[in-house]
Amino acid sequence: MPTPTKYGKDLRKLLPIDTKLPYGTGLWRHILKHKDIIANSSEIKIKSRTDILFWYDKWIGDTPLKVKFPQLFKLSRHKLASIDEVITEGNGLDFKFSRTVNNEERRSLIQLVQLLDQAPPLSTSQDKISCKFVKGNYFSAKECYLNLTAGESVLWEDKLIWRKEIPSKVSFMVWCAARNAIPMSDNLIRRGMVLVNCCYLCNKGEETVHHLLLHCPVTALVWSYFIKSIGLQWVQGNDILSIIKTWQSCALFGRAKQIWILIPFAIWWAVWLGRNDCTFNSKET
Repeated sequence: MPTPTKYGKDLRKLLPIDTKLPYGTGLWRHILKHKDIIANSSEIKIKSRTDILFWYDKWIGDTPLKVKFPQLFKLSRHKLASIDEVITEGNGLDFKFSRTVNNEERRSLIQLVQLLDQAPPLSTSQDKISCKFVKGNYFSAKECYLNLTAGESVLWEDKLIWRKEIPSKVSFMVWCAARNAIPMSDNLIRRGMVLVNCCYLCNKGEETVHHLLLHCPVTALVWSYFIKSIGLQWVQGNDILSIIKTWQSCALFGRAKQIWILIPFAIWWAVWLGRNDCTFNSKET
């Protein structure tokens, strides 16, 4: 649950909305980018009506009231009002409109009032939000992924990188490398950091993902060792995914093939750890 001191006192309690307030951390801003996905994957259970936003939440029907009644929403002076602030004790209604409604708005208001007659009864229990695809009381990242990608074909690159035989931290590093998202010197410079861009392993070329993991002379020695061990004729690829794909096409079988497939991941992980050791502990290659 977001805290007022960190994210702003007007931010909602259960689901994220973009209030355009000067609050928030980088993590919260990224959550706000996907607020629609979160809302569509969530199910609201109304009890006390204190934690559900009247206009923003899909608490009555499949559409937020601000979308269903946009003219009335614009009139509201308290757009972040919770349900209990609008539907007051004794089922009174306090919309806090900025002016008297006109004829067209009055028709929308009548429709809204009729819709509110279907509102769930008030309870002393706390309002709750749950994930639609959670089984039991446990959230599963796997179920979340399957739900978000339902109807989409699984990318072939995902099958190449995310393998059960490979530790998840290694797969994640390779996945980031395939997207040029590892915090190496060239990426850090693009983000505004002032650095000398030089490979920490060879001290020759500029440090980029492809240089460090594929073309660096130090890394090339490691690749060469394994390639020569089976007498393979090899033309070095220019990107992470093509290396994985070509490596897996090697004519080996059984246990040897299973181990061979894992070697690029082991090389990249060892090179990444070695690079970090040189960078942060001033170790020499």
